[in-house]
Amino acid sequence: MASPSAEDPNEEALRRGTVLERVSEGIAALDSDLRYTYVNDRAEQILDARREQLIGQHVWNAFPKSKGTIAQEAFEAAMETQEQQSYERYNSALDRWFEVRVYPDESGLSLYFADITDRKTSETELARTNRRLTALIENTSQAVYLKDCEGRYRFVNEAAAELFGLEPEEVVGKRDEDLFDVGSAARIRRIDEQILEDEAADSHETTRFIDGDEHVFLSNKYPYYDEDGDIVGIMGIDREVTERKRRQRALERSRQRLQSLFKKLPDAIVIHDADGNVIDVNDQTIDNLGYTRGELLSMNVTDFEVGVAPEELRETWAEMNVGDRDKGQGRYRRKDGSTFPVEVWVDKTKIGGEEQFIALSRDVTARVQREKELRRKNDRLDEFAGIVAHDLRNPLSIAQGRITIAAAQVEGGGGVSDDLRVAQKALGRMEDIISDTLVLARRGDAVESPEPIPVAEVVGRCWNMVETGDASLVVVDKCTIEGDPDRLRHVFENLLRNAVEHGGAGVTVRVGRAGEATLYVEDDGPGIPSERRENGFEPGRTSREEGTGFGLAIVERIAEAHDWEVTLTEAEGGGARFEFTGVEILS
Repeated sequence: MASPSAEDPNEEALRRGTVLERVSEGIAALDSDLRYTYVNDRAEQILDARREQLIGQHVWNAFPKSKGTIAQEAFEAAMETQEQQSYERYNSALDRWFEVRVYPDESGLSLYFADITDRKTSETELARTNRRLTALIENTSQAVYLKDCEGRYRFVNEAAAELFGLEPEEVVGKRDEDLFDVGSAARIRRIDEQILEDEAADSHETTRFIDGDEHVFLSNKYPYYDEDGDIVGIMGIDREVTERKRRQRALERSRQRLQSLFKKLPDAIVIHDADGNVIDVNDQTIDNLGYTRGELLSMNVTDFEVGVAPEELRETWAEMNVGDRDKGQGRYRRKDGSTFPVEVWVDKTKIGGEEQFIALSRDVTARVQREKELRRKNDRLDEFAGIVAHDLRNPLSIAQGRITIAAAQVEGGGGVSDDLRVAQKALGRMEDIISDTLVLARRGDAVESPEPIPVAEVVGRCWNMVETGDASLVVVDKCTIEGDPDRLRHVFENLLRNAVEHGGAGVTVRVGRAGEATLYVEDDGPGIPSERRENGFEPGRTSREEGTGFGLAIVERIAEAHDWEVTLTEAEGGGARFEFTGVEILS
C-alpha cells in the first residue's frame, strides 16, 4: 500500500508541466537525436511555430535556416562537452531579442529562451553614447584631460597632447611638473588641491608657459567621481585663446576708431577671424543677442548662428578673397534661447595686417512677419475660393432644376414664368456671391496711398446705391477721414444695406465720430444677439436665406487694410453699432 504522502508520478508531471507553461521564459527540450520532445507556450511564440508541428521534428528540419549558424555550434558544443552553452537570437516577428541557454543532460538538451530586449536596447544606446562622446572628445579643438588625485594624467585627447608635441599615450602618467614650467605647475597644483578640497568646479583664464612659450587658456575644471560617488581625480577642458589674446592687444588702438563707427550703425556688427572666433562686437549686437561684451568676446560665431554647420561657414570664409562680400540669410540665437531671422553681409578685409571678417547683420523679423502676413492673405484667397465653390452649388442646382421644370412645362403649356423667376433669383444670388468674394480677395491688401475723404459725401453716395425704402440716414458728424475712397464705399454700402435689411421698416441709421480716432455706424433696429456678435465677421454667416454672408467679412478685411480695428457692439437704443478705431480723422 502506497504511503499517503507519496505523490502520483502522473500528478507530479502534470504539476510540473503546468508550472512550465506559466513561466515567462520560453522552454523547449530536445532528445539526444535533437528532436523536439517539449515546447511550452512562450517557446511557441518565440519560435513562431505550433507545438504539434515541432514535437518529434528534428531541430534542423524544423528550422533549416538555423543550420550552420551559431545555434548549431552551441548545440554541438553542448552535446560534446556536456557543458552549458548560450547565444543570442533576434525574433523579427516579435521584434524582441532573446538569450538562448542550452543545458545538456543524459536525455538530450534543454533550451531556455530569456527576453533580453531591454538589455540589448540599453547596451546599444550605451554604445552609441560612448561612440558620440569619444568622437566629440577626440575631434574637439579643446584640450580634454583627466588626472588622478596625485596629479598624474590618466587620459588626454589629441588636442591636449599636441600642446606638448607628444602623443596622448606619452602624456599619460606624467605630472604637471613634467610638462609646464615650475611657476605654472605650482599654480595648477594649487587650483587642483582647492577643487579636491571644496568638491567644486573652477573656471578661469590662465597663462602658462610650455617650453618657454606663453599660452593663454580658458580653463574649466571639475571634480571627477567614481561609481561610488567618491572623488578620484579632476576632469578638465581647456580652450587655448593665445592667438586671440594677441590679436586683441594688436587691435586695441583700431578698436577705438571702430567703436565710434559701431555706435552710429543701427545694424549689428561682429568682427571675427577665419575660425569664427569673435574679436569685437558693437552695442547693437549686444542688444540683439542679450550677452555681455565679455561673453561675446569669448564666443565663436557658431555659438549663436544656428542652422548652418560650422564647417560650411568656415569653408565659405576660406573661399573668400580680401575685398569680397558675401550675403546670406540665417538665424541668430539669443542668450535666452530664442532665435530671430537675420540678413547678413560678410566682408573679408585686413585689420592690423591680419585677415579678418566683418559681419553686418540686420534683424529682419518685421520683414518676415510681413511675408507671413502676405502668405496669410493668400490663404484667405484659398479660403474664399473654397467658400465660393461650396456656396455656388446650391443656387446653381436650384437654377438648373427650375429651368428643367420650366422647359418641361413649356411643352405642357403653363407655369413657366414663376419657375423662371425662381431661377433668375438663384442666379442673381450667384452673382452676389461672386461679387462679394472678389471684393474680399482684392480689397484686403494694405492701403498704400490714402486720401482725404469727406464722410458725409461718401456715405450719402452709398445711401443712394442701396434700396432704403422708409429708412432714414443721419450723418451726425461731417468729418473728413483718411483712407481709400473706393474700398470705403464697399464698407458703408454693406453696413447701410445690412441695417436696412435687418432693422425693419422705418429704421434710422446714424454715422458719426466717437473720440479722436473712432468712427461709428449704428441703427435703432432690433440689433444682433450677443452670442452672434463674436463670430459676426466670419465669412458665410448670415441670417437671411438670400444673403451671401460675406458683407461683414468685407467690412473687417477693408478695415484691416486701413490698419483699423472694427468691433460689433450694441447701440444705446438697442440696435447694432459698428465702431472703427485707429481712424485718421483729419477734421
